[in-house]
Amino acid sequence: MVDFRAVETEDDLTLLDTALRRLSADLGDTHSAGLDPLRAGLTGKIPAAYGLLALEDDLIGAALFGPMFSTVRGAAGVYVSDLWVTEAARGKGLGRALLSQVARRAG
Repeated sequence: MVDFRAVETEDDLTLLDTALRRLSADLGDTHSAGLDPLRAGLTGKIPAAYGLLALEDDLIGAALFGPMFSTVRGAAGVYVSDLWVTEAARGKGLGRALLSQVARRAG
């Protein structure tokens, strides 16, 4: 069973950093955000973003998201900037489940 957990502790932050590094590697992108920028962005009085982990014994997925407001829709929403699922868990609906969890937590 998959456990979805908000990034709240230093250990969670390390897991999120690991997931984002793996996403960057999968995409062939440069990974500039390390623990310090993530810590600054996800903590404080008004966080710039939030992290969500998917765990099943080990880390199998993660999402990084933040609030946004659409003038076109005239409503608040959420912007998912990063979504990562391990290769072994792909094609099993975990990405969709992560997005569903993000929507639930952002609403």
